[in-house]
Amino acid sequence: MWIPEVKKGGDICMDLQDTMYHNWIQVAWQWIMCQTSVKRLKRPLFSHHADGIFGPFIVRQSLQRDPNSHLYDYDLDEHILTLSPWSHKISAYSLDFQRNIEVSSILINGEGSYFVSDPQSRTRSQLPKTRFSVKWGSRYRFRIINSASLDCPVQLQVESHNITIIASDGAPVKSTATSHLLLFPGERYDIIISADQAKSSYWIMVRGHHQCENLHQEAMLVYDGAAVLHKFTEATKSSLSVSKPYSALSAAMKKTCPNVTDVTCRPQEIKELHSRKPAELQASEVDMKLFIPFDVYAYDGLNDTDVNFHFMLDEPPYYPSYLYNTKIPMQLPQVDRLTFKYPPSPLLSQPESVPQGMLCNSHCRHLKFCECLHVIHTPLNITLDVVLVDEGHGSNHSNIFHLHGYNFLVLGSESLGRPVDVAELKLNDSLDLLSRNLKDAPRKDTVVVPNKGYTIIRLFTDNPGYWLFEARSASSVIGAGMQFIIQVGEQIHLPPVPQEFPRCGLHKGPSYIF
Repeated sequence: MWIPEVKKGGDICMDLQDTMYHNWIQVAWQWIMCQTSVKRLKRPLFSHHADGIFGPFIVRQSLQRDPNSHLYDYDLDEHILTLSPWSHKISAYSLDFQRNIEVSSILINGEGSYFVSDPQSRTRSQLPKTRFSVKWGSRYRFRIINSASLDCPVQLQVESHNITIIASDGAPVKSTATSHLLLFPGERYDIIISADQAKSSYWIMVRGHHQCENLHQEAMLVYDGAAVLHKFTEATKSSLSVSKPYSALSAAMKKTCPNVTDVTCRPQEIKELHSRKPAELQASEVDMKLFIPFDVYAYDGLNDTDVNFHFMLDEPPYYPSYLYNTKIPMQLPQVDRLTFKYPPSPLLSQPESVPQGMLCNSHCRHLKFCECLHVIHTPLNITLDVVLVDEGHGSNHSNIFHLHGYNFLVLGSESLGRPVDVAELKLNDSLDLLSRNLKDAPRKDTVVVPNKGYTIIRLFTDNPGYWLFEARSASSVIGAGMQFIIQVGEQIHLPPVPQEFPRCGLHKGPSYIF
């Protein structure tokens, strides 16, 4: 596994195309230039991610600038742990990917055993496990990444060891000791493991939930000079599950939250390390509030006269072909009943080339199905609260959202246990009934919105540009799914487009049958 690393504040030049980055916040520049060549970043296909085209990108800061550096002794390249669901089937070949997702295993750094037939058979292949070496008496920083493209929250724990959380999504947090860690897709946590137990080999165990239910994977934490374990037994698995620190926590989780994807099920409650924030982020009043509802909706009754099976020069007045020829109604996740449609040209460098008819408007909203370019404009340099609302009529799953270009404060979250009315939430908010943590809210870029509930985030819009706000869940693999763009500021606030920057467009010829 190739892991590119740079020091914070350093320059980097990479000749990469079709690449998406998480937590690379581009401030004062939106272009990647390598001498005379320029490469742009664009979103890869979902199936590419599901089939393994991803990897960690590590930016290290100096120990002097890391407020938690006194808590660990080593931060090594080999202590990066990437978790990823894996399937025997290549998802790029599946034309009905939404209904044919079969996860065979959860891999740790691309390694691990898998179920030979299905998880219920309990028959697993015997393949090598990833090993992490430590020396007794030292403290190690581990960087944990849930790279799942599917709806696979994962729980991680280390046999006979507690762990200490020191960072989340690249932002330092107050050190928090816990027995295990819960990561949702797209989340990253930095933890400390102290090698203070008897010299031996210990299991690092990962359990899957939701689409990875009943799946587990193991790696080895090997002390210097200790024998290496070779076989993971059900007895070892059981001993991990009933260890004293975990049993009480597990009982509390089952009692308070039966759904593991609910944000209240997290074993860790992280807090901002520095309580001193800019005044605008601690204010009780903000400049602007956005309520963003989303849900899963059923679409059926579409036929040949509705669906577009052509490539056309002009925008076709038809619905996308994936809505047709299904035996049951197509279940589609949407933001505010809108399905996101990518523009033919980049908004950043060619806003004049994007047809105005692509933008979401009242006409589109009155159609059977609305697929459009969903852009929400906000002024520059304001305090913005975004309330993500899971209406909960069409699904019982929580959702994970990721914002490009910003970190934000997670002020609060709640599941109401029933379908949510956005008008009711707005009324409650006007009466100050939605609580906000303005003291030590954690700073993140990926957040869980509980089913039939809401999550409130806050940011200061000081980074102009067009920033994608996307849901990371398997239900969004058909079409562009639950996404929208937040436009911060105006075009005049952006850096000028570099000379000879590539231009993009539809490049379609006359209409012909596909």
